[in-house]
Amino acid sequence: MSIKVESAGSGSFGDVGSWTVSETVTPAIASDAGGTIGDASLTVRRTGDTDLAGGNALTITHPTLGVTRAEVHTVTDASPAQATLMADSPLGRFLSGRMIVPGIESGTPAAALDVAMQASGTRRQIGPNAKDDYWSLAGHSVGFTATGDIIHPASTDLVLQNNQILVTATPGEKALYQEITGFCAISRFSTAGLPTTVLGDTIQLRERTYVKFTVAPTTAALTTTTFQVDFGPSFRQFGNSRVANGCMIRVSYNQNNSGGQLTTTIVMQDAAGVAQTATSTTERHASLLRTGPIVVSLGISQSSAGAVNLRARAQNADASVETTATSINVKPTRFRMYSKQFTITQPLSAGGIRDLVIRRGAADTWANFHGVAYVAPAGFVDETTSAHQGSPIAQHEGELWEYVKQVCVARGVELAATPAGITLREIGSRTLDITHRASASRTISQAVQARNIVVVNQNTKALVTPQDEAYRATTIYSIGVGETRTFDVRVPDGIRFLWSPRPWYYSKDVNGIVFNLAQYADGYAELEAGTVGRYFVTAQDGFPISPVAWTDFGGRVTVAMKDGKATLTITGPAQQIPGIPGPYRIGETDGSTAYAVLRLHGVGVTSDPVTVTLPSGAPHADTRVETTSPVNNVAIGNLGEVYDAAAWAATRVAGPNLTLNASIPINRLAGFGLTAGALITHRDNLYRVNTCQITGGVATISASRLARLSDSPGKTRTLAQYATAWAGATLRDHSIAPLALTAPTP
Repeated sequence: MSIKVESAGSGSFGDVGSWTVSETVTPAIASDAGGTIGDASLTVRRTGDTDLAGGNALTITHPTLGVTRAEVHTVTDASPAQATLMADSPLGRFLSGRMIVPGIESGTPAAALDVAMQASGTRRQIGPNAKDDYWSLAGHSVGFTATGDIIHPASTDLVLQNNQILVTATPGEKALYQEITGFCAISRFSTAGLPTTVLGDTIQLRERTYVKFTVAPTTAALTTTTFQVDFGPSFRQFGNSRVANGCMIRVSYNQNNSGGQLTTTIVMQDAAGVAQTATSTTERHASLLRTGPIVVSLGISQSSAGAVNLRARAQNADASVETTATSINVKPTRFRMYSKQFTITQPLSAGGIRDLVIRRGAADTWANFHGVAYVAPAGFVDETTSAHQGSPIAQHEGELWEYVKQVCVARGVELAATPAGITLREIGSRTLDITHRASASRTISQAVQARNIVVVNQNTKALVTPQDEAYRATTIYSIGVGETRTFDVRVPDGIRFLWSPRPWYYSKDVNGIVFNLAQYADGYAELEAGTVGRYFVTAQDGFPISPVAWTDFGGRVTVAMKDGKATLTITGPAQQIPGIPGPYRIGETDGSTAYAVLRLHGVGVTSDPVTVTLPSGAPHADTRVETTSPVNNVAIGNLGEVYDAAAWAATRVAGPNLTLNASIPINRLAGFGLTAGALITHRDNLYRVNTCQITGGVATISASRLARLSDSPGKTRTLAQYATAWAGATLRDHSIAPLALTAPTP
């Protein structure tokens, strides 16, 4: 058989090296999933002088369900490239309704198939998006630049990590994966399915931070999108005095029928604790209309004199406005501005927010940053309206085709490669009677019988909210002043994203200093409840270090996922904390024994596979084989699904295996489309096609008998109705297959 493969663009992928499909049978019998389930491979050779410009689509076509094509995109720079079905394609949408997407917050619009692949650990960048530079915020879809390029690192040495500062001399985009922690509530989505509230991670003013997001089109009469970050309550020191410091940054983009305008505001307390406000507003530009997307870019930095600079720019294809606000100069002995998160909000009636990009670094790259365009795919799958069912899907490494087929069979979808493309259908949805249309022969074999069947229960659990703990450290890490160290952390397979932890200590009386709840104004309750990742910091003498002192002086703990592995980065204070010399430890002590205190929370799917052995029903006298090969499917994640799979598998091993070989002239198929996986009946027995070959106008098939109660005539009747219909009949009046004959109409 062959599969139709198209290359879009002018050689953008280089040479299409090879594509082959060899299909035996889609494993409707779950036990088949542990053996041969067919094979499909697509190899793309990227030549050295090609790039991703000019189109990036390879397509697999499938003729059913009114669908014409499903795109396949590369997500790596390596050769041969790995391919993944685009979740926003019709094929992806169809499949997404058949699976729970692992690692996706409840209510989030989910590009299901693509995200499932990321979460399953299939040798790809493990993160909110796969190997791209930003959060699309539209179902976590793979991103594209304005010219259609798949977003990827600007060079091979750019390592994308969740929120670690990226330092490189290579020109190009240096945006990072960020901790997007708060856009999961279904009540905070626009009618288009985009989040109207986004919470990001920390910002420190010892580095430049650039933020960019897209305000989606809306028909609302008035739309205000606000970016806000609150620094502190932090502290700065003048001599021996400690002065509480507050600083707030806000950028508002306001759209109405007359166009759009920007307002930037900085509120900072001076040395006397008096709030000083700096603000700047642009004119309202008539070309910045709400009917199209508007990109808002921000630049946040601190001058050598201690002033906070805030740049803001709003732009579309037709126009742009830009403004800058600068705060008062504050340069004390110690001054570190630290925030725990930033917030982007807009009314629910608005169009939503998408395409969040963040960059950190020492250099001024404002012009380059706001000049690079990002757009998200237009389509997404709404998880709240899809027919999701089944357990979360376990992690998997291997070909996408095998992975998708395993998921499909466990969710009741038949997926097969045909000469016309990919065929999808409900299992058993079409049946053809070939009793008088074919020449056939049958063989019976007892070789496949076994007394018991074995099914692997993946015992999957979805970590879907920031409240789910993914890792608990057993090692006490040490860090010195001005030092940065990285550690590999072994987290469970299937974890695709980790939030960086927050510094905390459960005593409010730390080292003789009483700290009130204000120091955790944006998250104390979460820290107290243990629903977010956290860590303790202690000094050499075992006394705890205040989270405020730790962060004020630049201490930080971050975590990143790459290629299924977690990297922990610990940054020590830029200078010694007064009176508390280093090195410092991530842990605590009771005076005699030290304990590691580091908890990481994340999203993904964890699994704890166990084997379940069940009787097949085969008579012990007929076979000495104790067990079958294990049924091992990534989508069998709970005991109910184990029994579902066992019921299917038992039909294959509980008794003799009946095989039908038949030759059927094509003109007698009546357009049935006889493919691997199709159902046929012959002399009151139901078979499933294993192989089909068409030569010289004749289809030659090999099929195995399929015994399912749901396929029996009169399947909706009760036992009493059946007894009434066959009153007075003996077993010899039935077909050799019990219950196979159609009962008389009562």
